[in-house]
Amino acid sequence: HGGMVEDFCNRTVKLSDELKLNGNGRLSDLLINELSKLCVNFNMHAKAEELLHIALENSRKKNDGLHELARLTDLEYLYKNLNYRKDLFNILKQKKECCKRVIADYEQNVKNYDSILKKPTPKEGVQTQLAFTYSDLAHMLERRKPQDAVNLYTKSKNIYEGLGKERETAYLTERIRRLQERYNKLALPDGLYCLTYCNKTSKTLQFYLKISYNPRKEFV
Repeated sequence: HGGMVEDFCNRTVKLSDELKLNGNGRLSDLLINELSKLCVNFNMHAKAEELLHIALENSRKKNDGLHELARLTDLEYLYKNLNYRKDLFNILKQKKECCKRVIADYEQNVKNYDSILKKPTPKEGVQTQLAFTYSDLAHMLERRKPQDAVNLYTKSKNIYEGLGKERETAYLTERIRRLQERYNKLALPDGLYCLTYCNKTSKTLQFYLKISYNPRKEFV
């Protein structure tokens, strides 16, 4: 079945290219978007990634921020499933900036939204996605850059607070408190960082590295 699906994908990409050449860009983009989902379902991850990047560039060329955001989200889920942390971090940074642009000029992005099937995501939905993205980035930075993680969690919390989401606000307030507490224990007053590693026999080894105190310094 894999060969048949791959052949179908290749034929559909050619059809999409022909549609675009004949001035039917909307249907062409729709085919690429749906084809990328099919590839994900059949575990054709490399092809799905390729098609999603094509769709992403198509959205950017049309200045369609809401579709750009949708394709970034598709790539986010793909990289999360594949545990591609470096690619995921890069996509999350792009998604963060995309969300901020869409929110800043939401009405214009709605006008630029080119879709046959779906209505545009509400502004509150984009704000929620930005909050999620800040939290995801913060989670990835907790160990390497805890103060940066605190800043990102705080931005996420502020969005939820503005949206009146009490449960999410309370959860992030507690997470920030615990992270700050843990970070303050790591930052020694005489300018030493305490780094804890575990060896193969699970014995804890502590190394005290004499370095100038800098809350933003990457320490693992």
